[in-house]
Amino acid sequence: DELVVRVEDDGPGCSEQEIAAITERGLRLDEQVSGHGLGLAIAQEIVESYQGRIRFHPSPTLGGLCAEIRLPVGEGR
Repeated sequence: DELVVRVEDDGPGCSEQEIAAITERGLRLDEQVSGHGLGLAIAQEIVESYQGRIRFHPSPTLGGLCAEIRLPVGEGR
């Protein structure tokens, strides 16, 4: 049993190379807005601390990026 959360956007998406590196601390793919490139790295650490996993892939419905989080649910969680 697991809880699945998907967040999708209609932006330009990411290449396979960018997706492979997207959770690196300090990496910023969108230079048009301010920030430090820590958000997805922190999100990944939080998800993993709950024995979950986060995956990024092209959005099949909106054409941009899809972030999919899977967290285990059940007894002892």
